[in-house]
Amino acid sequence: MKITFNKVIYAIVIVITFLSLCSCSNDLTRDKAEILILEKYKLPYDEVANFSPPIISIWTPGGWWDQPGRPPTISLLEDITKTETYSSTYGISTNNWESVYFAKGEFELYKKYKEMGLIKAQSFRQGQSAMLDRNGNRGGDYCGYYWDCVFSLTQKANELGINNWQYKAADWILDDITGIFNNEPNKTAEVEFTIKTENPTKAANLFGWHEKKQTKKVLFKLYDDGWRIE
Repeated sequence: MKITFNKVIYAIVIVITFLSLCSCSNDLTRDKAEILILEKYKLPYDEVANFSPPIISIWTPGGWWDQPGRPPTISLLEDITKTETYSSTYGISTNNWESVYFAKGEFELYKKYKEMGLIKAQSFRQGQSAMLDRNGNRGGDYCGYYWDCVFSLTQKANELGINNWQYKAADWILDDITGIFNNEPNKTAEVEFTIKTENPTKAANLFGWHEKKQTKKVLFKLYDDGWRIE
């Protein structure tokens, strides 16, 4: 049987092409990496943000036999926040210690959240005892207790998706596969990719949302059934 030169060349080309395809088929592609990354990291997923209530405490003098005395009222808190500037003391009376109050905390934050219609002062919870002087400084001769203000969320906050002082801010999504380094001898591949946030919620925009972006690296390994993330 006579074999021509052209047939030999054609056979060599086929063999080289076949070997090339077999070699390339083991390389990790961007499409395959994307599928496995989405599965591994469960993308997209929620970006959850915390909404912390302000911390406000009001000191009142104690009663007889080291009793806590009367807790402050919500109206007292409102009186404090109506003033233009805040000092560490409020309602001081040198003659009648039952009307002495020392206030401390994040009053500006309370005013801001209240004006946004997100929170309301609910009650006061007994806090730590403290010995104060008439200027509200620790180490005095007057025993009393700090009362911590308890806040609750409004219906408007709930409608914005704020529940239990948390809210969904945006979605984390896969942004791009930025690079793949295939290590054929070790049957591994290192993949660099980016994720970013999108679709900010109304609550996120209310607090001033800024897009986030992260770069990550992950190692893949080739098994007999295909690529897996290590």
